[in-house]
Parts: sequence; structure tokens; C-alpha cells
Amino acid sequence: MKEFFAKYRRRILIFLAVFGPATIAAVSDNDAAGVATYSMAGARLGYPILFVLGIITILLGVTQEMGIRLALVSRKGLADHIRENHGLKVAVLMFLCLFIANVGTIATNISAVKTSSTILHIPPYVAIIAVIILAFLFVTRGNFRFNQNIMLLVSLFYLTYIFSAFLAKPDWLLAVSNLIFPHGVKFSLTYIKDYFIIGLGVLGTTITPWGQFFISSFAFDKKIEVDKLKYSQLETYSGAFLTDFFSFFMIVATAATLFMHGIPLESGEQAAMAIAPFAGESASTIFA
Repeated sequence: MKEFFAKYRRRILIFLAVFGPATIAAVSDNDAAGVATYSMAGARLGYPILFVLGIITILLGVTQEMGIRLALVSRKGLADHIRENHGLKVAVLMFLCLFIANVGTIATNISAVKTSSTILHIPPYVAIIAVIILAFLFVTRGNFRFNQNIMLLVSLFYLTYIFSAFLAKPDWLLAVSNLIFPHGVKFSLTYIKDYFIIGLGVLGTTITPWGQFFISSFAFDKKIEVDKLKYSQLETYSGAFLTDFFSFFMIVATAATLFMHGIPLESGEQAAMAIAPFAGESASTIFA
């Protein structure tokens, strides 16, 4: 019996030692743009969009696992492989596209800080400046272990979206069954068109360009060896499940309130304010 527990204790300790890169990369997809996209998806399409989320969870796990396996086996990052296999010109073009995508992501998050601070009655410029300073210090002054622990700690905030969904009092059977096949609404041509477009948006906000580069470089910083690959693969798929586990509750919260009451939604800010009459001020504050 002692040998049995010792065996699994060792495996758990190894898993915890490699834990971090995939989970942080995956959960970070639920940034301001992600929350806004999931909220609008639930408000515009209702529970059926959860079917797409289930497929995307698998795709996220596969792409992240490919990235970390490529890094651990070859001891090279994605950027190195692009440059070596496709040449400098292609690499420069790829990084230019990545830069543009990252600028857009940063701009969206700064805009979200402004929106959230307004809802929470905090002067927007004070909040924006404070966040920028903290981010600068985080990147330039924080060491690897400190940064990783802070990222993982902040990830716990997403637990609040679970409470938001429960406050919305959704039809849980309908929500869960839509993970298997989409149903429960009238599939008109307009709905199908919106389903396709918004579904692409959900895909784009979940599987991000920067995430593919981040996961390989983070694995190097953590000094994960190739003999720990299977543990990293396990963490990759658990991280993918975790990020869309939270996304599930974001969609459920707006589907149960805004979609069911036919309230149109164009932004995450509107989601935070619109669900208050149905799910309460606590749920509204969480979305803010």
C-alpha cells in the first residue's frame, strides 16, 4: 500500500513541477476580448453555441499540445522552426502579423479596463495608468517563478463566472445537452449565418496566435525536460478544458438571461449592465 501511494505521489509531484505553461496560455484566452465574445455569443445565439465550444476545446488542446511537444522534443521554439524551415522573409511576415494581432489584443484589453472602471465608478484614466504600470513592472521586474505564481493566482478569478451563471438560473439540462448537439431554437437562415460568423469569433478568441509562441518559450523558461513530456501533455489538455470550462459559464449566464428575453447585445459592457435585472447586481459586477 505504501508503495502504491509513493508511486502516485511521485507522479503528482512531477505533474505539479511541469504545471503552468499550458494552463496559463489556455486560461489567458479568457481576456477582455474573450469575455466579450463569449457573452455576445450567448446573448445572440443562446445555448446552441455551446456545441461549437466543445469542438474548440478539443482543437485548443491539440494545438497547444503540438506547441509544447515541438518545443520539448526539438529544444526549439515555434519561431525558430518557422525561420529555419521557411526562411527569413516568411518569418518576418509572420512576426509582423503576430505584432498586429498582439497590438489589437492589447488595445482591446485597455479598452476593457476603461469600460470596467466606468461601471465600477473608478476614474478610467487612473485605472488605465495603474494597469499599464503594473504590467510594465510585472514584465521587467518580476522573475519567472513570481510571474507564474501571480498568473495562476489571477486565474482563480474566473471561478466567479460560475457563480454568475448560477445566479442567472439557467436550464442546465438544455445547456449541457447542447454540448452534444445544437437544439432548442429555430434555425432560420439568419440564425445559421450568425451562428457561423460568431462561431468563427469564438474560435479566434480561444485559439490565439500569441498562445502558440508563448507556450513553447514558457516551457523553455521552466526548463521542462523531454522525459516529462507526458505530464506536460496531460497539463495541456487539462488547461484547454479549464479555459473553456469557464467560457461555458460565461455563455450560459448571458444565454439564460439576455437571449431568453430577446435583449440585443453589441459589447461586453452591455452584457455587464443588461444581466443585472435578471441575475442581480453581483453577476453584473462579475462581468464588469
